[in-house]
Order: sequence, then structure tokens, then C-alpha cells
Amino acid sequence: MSSELIIVYSFSRLEPMYDVVVVGCGPAGAMAVKRCAELGLKVLGLEKYPLPRHKPCAGVLYPRVLEDFNIDEKTVASQVIGVKIVAPNETYATVEFPEPGAVVYRKKFDYTLVKKAVKAGGIVSDNSKVLAVHQSKNICRVLLENKIIEAKYVIAADGVYSIVARNTGKLWSKENLAITIQAYLKVSPKDKKTIGKYFEVHYNASTTPGGWTWIAEREKDIVVGLGYPLKYLKTGKELKEKLQAFIEKRFEEKQIIKLETYMLPITGPKNPEDLTVGNIVFTGDAGGFIRSDTGEGIYYAMHSGLAAAETIHEAINTKTLLKETYLAKIEDHGLKHLYQQTELKTILLDNNKIEKYVKKLQKLSKRFK
Repeated sequence: MSSELIIVYSFSRLEPMYDVVVVGCGPAGAMAVKRCAELGLKVLGLEKYPLPRHKPCAGVLYPRVLEDFNIDEKTVASQVIGVKIVAPNETYATVEFPEPGAVVYRKKFDYTLVKKAVKAGGIVSDNSKVLAVHQSKNICRVLLENKIIEAKYVIAADGVYSIVARNTGKLWSKENLAITIQAYLKVSPKDKKTIGKYFEVHYNASTTPGGWTWIAEREKDIVVGLGYPLKYLKTGKELKEKLQAFIEKRFEEKQIIKLETYMLPITGPKNPEDLTVGNIVFTGDAGGFIRSDTGEGIYYAMHSGLAAAETIHEAINTKTLLKETYLAKIEDHGLKHLYQQTELKTILLDNNKIEKYVKKLQKLSKRFK
């Protein structure tokens, strides 16, 4: 247990009953714990891994994240001044941000959010693996390795492989998932200069059907990754081969430091009727709060965590129905549009349409410069 987190040092010090138990303490879970505590709810956050912990992710924050949340500068690896969208024929358009965004180190970023949740009065226990979650008579029972904890409500913020979703029959299917691979690279100053502090996104229906390839610059390295819907994956080794081919073509001097793979929900949030099950609310990757055309998730995860906490607070105090209240809160936090298909999402299987889209963006970006 990390002494900086204070509060809980052993299972024996966990109380038997809480208003809310939050399973998972990434951006969605940490924000949920923090907001619950601010609203006066007795809340416990359970994190599977020892904190701080690594999270596979490019760590790109669009300016709206910095506008809505107070981001600790110590977590920032680099500024992002805009997005560079590259077509299969290598034409590109740049979209400048009115204010810079950021690339963050996820290990530092997530840990900072957890510490803020604890400072607000939440309790967080790391290295606390949840084995199962069961409901009966409006009580949720959370089974840990050495203890059972009860709560009036559970917020599932435990990611794409959510144990809470497994226990409630709401796991993602193959059709809902994208598989991704990401490399951490050392490149030459000359190669790094070609990125120019843009978040670089490549769309190509031949190599990443329905998905994308990305490059993000950090202070001491860069991250390069690609991902596309799992249903288009033909062989287990093709992801690595495609990424290595892209890196070989894009950079003259490079050294791959580390490779990692992970899954993302790619079809938008769960159906409204599946976002709550009894007294359980799904947030973040567990709820599918990700943009399906870019993979952007941190902003939406954080807001979904706030929405879940506010929903439970309202349900406790006004006896409103959980499902309807959560859908209203999702709309209040600007997340309802994630259910809609963007123009970009509809063209990601057609290179001609991608190239026309980038050409249109070029004209628009010139007009607004």
C-alpha cells in the first residue's frame, strides 16, 4: 500500500458498508470517488494494482480537458498545438487548437487524480483485486480476496475487461472492441522535429480498416501506435508487423524501447438500458465512453465518472430512478453525442472517401487561419 495515499493500509481497516464502492481508480474512477466525497457520500475506491501504476495509452489531452479540469503540470510530457490528419496518399490537413492541449504521463496523471480524490475525503485502497460483485435487495456485495464489502451502489470503472460487467452479463463482444498496439520510441532530433508538437493521426482503410495510426511527442520519447476493430484482425502477428512497417517508413533513426497491446471499446457507450444494472453504474471504458473515430477517451472517462457520482447522489436524496437520472447526467456532461456516428467514422473503410475528407479539411483549415 502506498503511504502517500493514507487512509487504508489493510483489508482489516476497510469498513463493512459504504454508500458507494468504485471499482477501478483510473480517470473515471478517481473522478467518481472525488465527486462522491465532495457530495458527502461515504465512498471507497478499489484499485486492482499497486499505485502508482502504468496505463497503456498515448496520453493525449485535447484543450477541453485542460479547460474543464485542473491538470497538474508535473504530469505533462509535452504540449500539443493541434491535430495533423494524414490520408493514405500522404496528403494531410492540420487543425490548430485555439489553446495548447497536452500529452501526459498516464502513471503520474492517474495517480494525481487519485490523490485529489483522497484529499477530497474519499477512501482509496490499492492492490485490492475485486473477484466478484453481486446484488440482492438493493445491496451490492463486493468480494475481495480477504473480505466482503457492502455498498448501496457500485460504480464500475474497471476498464474494458470489467469484472463488474462480467458478473452482470454486460461484457463487451468482439464486435464492440478494437485491438491496439503501441510503441515507445527514441528518435533523432531531426525525426522528432517532423512531428512539430502535433498529434499526428493517419487513416488508411488498407492497413487499419475502421481504425487509425497515431504519433504523439513526449519530452524524452514519442509514442506510436495503431488500432482497428478486432473483427478485421486476420492473424495474431499482423499488428506488430504493420506497426513496425509504419515506423520504418516514418522515421529514419529510431529505437523501439517497449511495445504493448491493449483493447478499446470502439462502438460508443453501452446501450442506455445497459449503462445501469440494478444499483450498478458503468463509466469510462467499462461504459464505452470513447470517441469511436479517434479513440479519445480520457476526457469522456472523467466526465462519465462525475456523471455517475452525481446520479447516485441524486438517487439517494430524491429517490429518482437511476437509469433515467444517469442518462440525463450524461447529457448534462456533453457525452450523449458519443452515441452518434461522425462523418469521419462512416468513411474509415474507404480510402477514396478518406482522401476527400482530408482535402475538405485542408480547405476549412485554410479558411479559418
